[in-house]
Amino acid sequence: MRHGPDFMRSLEQVPGAVFRRHLAGARQSVIGFIRQLLEVRRQEVRVTDLDLAAFIVVSAAEGIGANVSKDRFDDRLAEEVATLVTLYLTGDDLRAGAALAAGEKG
Repeated sequence: MRHGPDFMRSLEQVPGAVFRRHLAGARQSVIGFIRQLLEVRRQEVRVTDLDLAAFIVVSAAEGIGANVSKDRFDDRLAEEVATLVTLYLTGDDLRAGAALAAGEKG
């Protein structure tokens, strides 16, 4: 399910310490999930500290999600974020691989 930046901003306005604790717990769950994904793909990533890498990936996505406007919430943004994360985790540029593959087909 895709939620836009307005949804994320509205969550920040919900009062109550209980909600904030739930939100923090959910964030830790997401970081843990990303860490597990990185562990499964350990041979494919260049990063060595998977806990830190998971934190960085989640924090980057949160920061982008919190600051993006409706007109930028599109497939181009998703592609750029995927490139950002892929370059950080693997050192490989997705666009370079796609351009190479397109050149081989043509």
